[in-house]
Amino acid sequence: MIKLYGHPLSDYATKLKIALLEKNIDFEEIKQYPSRESDYVKFSYTGRIPVIETENGVLGESSAILEFIEEEFPAIPLLPENKFERARIRQVGSIIENYIDLPARKVYAKYVAGKEFDSNDIESARIEIERAIEALNSLNCFESYAASKQFSFADCIALAIIPLVNDYLEVLTDIKVISELNNFANYYERIMSEKTYMGRIEKQRKLLQKAIARVRK
Repeated sequence: MIKLYGHPLSDYATKLKIALLEKNIDFEEIKQYPSRESDYVKFSYTGRIPVIETENGVLGESSAILEFIEEEFPAIPLLPENKFERARIRQVGSIIENYIDLPARKVYAKYVAGKEFDSNDIESARIEIERAIEALNSLNCFESYAASKQFSFADCIALAIIPLVNDYLEVLTDIKVISELNNFANYYERIMSEKTYMGRIEKQRKLLQKAIARVRK
């Protein structure tokens, strides 16, 4: 059985959890924080999360893990056969990770660490996020699923990252995410009703919202 090491509030761990749940793969979830302690670094190679432990060994880096899951468990595919559609799905996932999540971390990672963030951090994040939202809207994302007519890598990424970023930024800044993404609110509501396992993901989101509110006070 796969063991998934990560924190319940880590969006990169959550995207893997969604993929595993969508594919009906049995896995054990083990709570783990990033750590530079020698035992964990030796185990995980980098000290980061998430990592998975398989019968073949330990694998890190969420994008590599997602590819492994797809190839190892092909019965319920998260990528179509068409090469262009596969590339488009990866494109959308990359936009969300690199131009929504990473810029947002300039603000919320400091907040979580108890450090001050300033207007320059917010404006830098705003520019990147607004450009990413414009790109996703131009690509007509979330009309059916995130990047295609089937549930894919892009959905795992979007469902893990966008609500988390939105929940942080609506408390910490005036940057809008979900309200500016065409179709996302309806898409999210539909996925919640289609996928019973999303109740687990929504429960994590509620915990995050409570944590943000608690620390903000």
